Amino acid sequence: MPLRHARPNEAVTRIGPLLASMFVINVFGYAAIGGVLSVLLPSQVRLVAGDGAPSALALVTGVSAIASLAVPPVVGLLSDRTRSRWGRRTPWILFGGLATAASLLLLGAAGSVAGLLVGWFLVQGTVNVGLNVVLAMIPDRIPPRRHGLASTVQGLGLPVGSVLGVQLGAFLVDSVLLGYVVLAVAFALAAAVSAWLAREARHASPGELRTVRADLRRTFASLRFRDYRWVFSPGRCSTWATPWSTGSASTSCRTSSIRRPGRPRPTAWPPH
Repeated sequence: MPLRHARPNEAVTRIGPLLASMFVINVFGYAAIGGVLSVLLPSQVRLVAGDGAPSALALVTGVSAIASLAVPPVVGLLSDRTRSRWGRRTPWILFGGLATAASLLLLGAAGSVAGLLVGWFLVQGTVNVGLNVVLAMIPDRIPPRRHGLASTVQGLGLPVGSVLGVQLGAFLVDSVLLGYVVLAVAFALAAAVSAWLAREARHASPGELRTVRADLRRTFASLRFRDYRWVFSPGRCSTWATPWSTGSASTSCRTSSIRRPGRPRPTAWPPH
């Protein structure tokens, strides 16, 4: 009995490089997200918005959550239809990483709330390209009996990357732009390494592909089932609501309590 359902032109005997690719892109992707959202972005908002920082951060992060909701299904549909000498997924991992690096640099140079909103929106959209494309490698190229292992490796990237990003952001909180540069370079390199590890054989023919309309219809048809709705709806709501609550509730404690040894304790904020 076959161990998986896969396309005949895909080699899956060596899953080690695929697991390493997933781990690398997730660690540095969530490092970028964690470092920016927890330290660097609140510091910028505090500088440009003053007393209105909590509301401004909630606006920036809440509106930008639209990108993280909209990008994954679009990237999935497009990468399914990509035919190149580097395969289907690899170009999206590489160029998504480069776009994320450029977006981080743009965000680091922003000096207004509008600029921060645009920059963080772009970061949220571009970073989700690589993070979601690597997920497609699990059903594509990894045997079903190894799906649990692959999901575990992929999931480890979130805590490891978040801790790494927050610590890096805290270390560079006095030089926000330098923090963005470091995160941008690190993620671009991680995307290149991840794409190389996950490189695929060239897809010579598109085969039988459903239309985009058919794929969308099948996706939303799943909402007819009650159990699926119970799983889908809370997840989407939490993705939307978390940035708003995070931004409005903890801006001041994130930016005013970071202190390294030898650095004077910051004054209370907001000012009395």
